[in-house]
Amino acid sequence: MDHETCVTSQRITESAVRNGSFTEAASELGITPAAVGQRIKSLEDYLDTELVLRGRDGIKPKEALEKTLPHLLSGFDNLAKTANLLNVEGKNTISVYADSTWISMWLRPRLKRFKSIHPQIEVLAISNKSKVSRPVDCKIAFAPANNNSIELFPEYLLPLARPDNCERLAGARSNLKLEGFPLLHLDVYAKDPKALNWEAWASKYGQRKTRVTQGTQFFDTSRAIKSACKGSGFVLGGLSYSLRLIETNKLKPPFEVIQGAWTSHAYRLENEDSRPTRSQVKTFRDWLTCESKQTYQNMVKFIDKHKKHPLKIVVLIKLEPAPACDAQNYY
Repeated sequence: MDHETCVTSQRITESAVRNGSFTEAASELGITPAAVGQRIKSLEDYLDTELVLRGRDGIKPKEALEKTLPHLLSGFDNLAKTANLLNVEGKNTISVYADSTWISMWLRPRLKRFKSIHPQIEVLAISNKSKVSRPVDCKIAFAPANNNSIELFPEYLLPLARPDNCERLAGARSNLKLEGFPLLHLDVYAKDPKALNWEAWASKYGQRKTRVTQGTQFFDTSRAIKSACKGSGFVLGGLSYSLRLIETNKLKPPFEVIQGAWTSHAYRLENEDSRPTRSQVKTFRDWLTCESKQTYQNMVKFIDKHKKHPLKIVVLIKLEPAPACDAQNYY
């Protein structure tokens, strides 16, 4: 008899003795009285010991079983407590399914703060490159407006580069300052008709005429931004990911900040799941929308601050906290 069958048979035997009846045990366990009798008989055969007395007065434990009943009851009680703890643990864990860059560069820097406010809630972040076999609690996608989602924030794309590369541009006197410099291309915004790429940017603002579409292609925003930080070239990067890097002087806009554009798509919280929303999920979603609102406001403030500056020197702004979610100066 395998372990699982043995434990089940013991559970059935305990129920029959406690209820004093195969019928009552069957009703409690959702099986037939015959199945109860068969399971007890199988356990007796396996142990080579009679465990119960079957008589007109019902089912009673024999001496061998009577001695072990306290241990048996204690064991099942511990199993029940363990199952309850696991259930609570599961209820306190929420899953977030999103783009890996959004997870690493936007969500994770803020999770420490979320945990300080809600230490009992665990957040499991899953990259959308991974396959999931069960429904997730929060699904984030960069997508157009639709009735089945809540907008978190759009992205503002603008040229960015390491400060020393920006200084090299500043020394050029022509209106083709980007000519000859390596361009880093992102494919992640390609489905958005209003998202800037280098070809569209050069057509609108000039600064380059040749080989505009050539350069390193990236399918991951974080890798493109990191590559720009290393001095590998110029990238049309998202401001929501770059404010912290601009503040710490790892990146800098080489041109005026207004020489960028908002995307028509936005990061959106999808509402596809029809399951009842757990309180933990609602708490996280409320916090998420609050933080997203502050991210958008910080981007708008940054752009407005620099509308009249040529950005030879980037003027930093003080990012305001979001009172509704007790946020700090996150980017």
